[in-house]
Amino acid sequence: MKYHYKSPIELQTEQQTERKSRPTRNRVTMIVLMDIAILVIIFGVIYFSGVWPTGEKHSGDTVERGDLSFSVTARRESAGAIDFFLNVHNTAGSLREFPAPNDPLQAAHIEVQMNGQTYSTALNVYKEPIRPGETVIYRGEIVLPGQDRSAEYSGAIRLRFTDDETLIRLPE
Repeated sequence: MKYHYKSPIELQTEQQTERKSRPTRNRVTMIVLMDIAILVIIFGVIYFSGVWPTGEKHSGDTVERGDLSFSVTARRESAGAIDFFLNVHNTAGSLREFPAPNDPLQAAHIEVQMNGQTYSTALNVYKEPIRPGETVIYRGEIVLPGQDRSAEYSGAIRLRFTDDETLIRLPE
């Protein structure tokens, strides 16, 4: 049998080449992190390019009216439609009925001005007992004819009740 004894330098270079040829935990971690970063970039580009709609939201200020506070949110939901949510919150310490029997608020009218035209819908506000600290949400929808999902609405969006008092105006 022949034995070949390696010098310390030969042993060291051989061990280094073996270490370099084996994937290390750090290398695997780097590959996984790079893959995740690439996927995040790809999905970010797709999301912000408008392929997936963002469901842009606009919210108005909260308006106090007696023991009730009102707020409205408009959200672009799908092609040619805008969803509205009217939030009525009871700030009193006791049960309140909305609308009250002597209150002229029977329907909320929501209007959108777009390209010089006004679209509106009535949002039926049915009588609802609201407990202290509770919020009741009413939902309405305006379908804009001939609009696609890439069209942006501009102009005033406002909520008014049958007593014609404008409560909330969302930013343009």
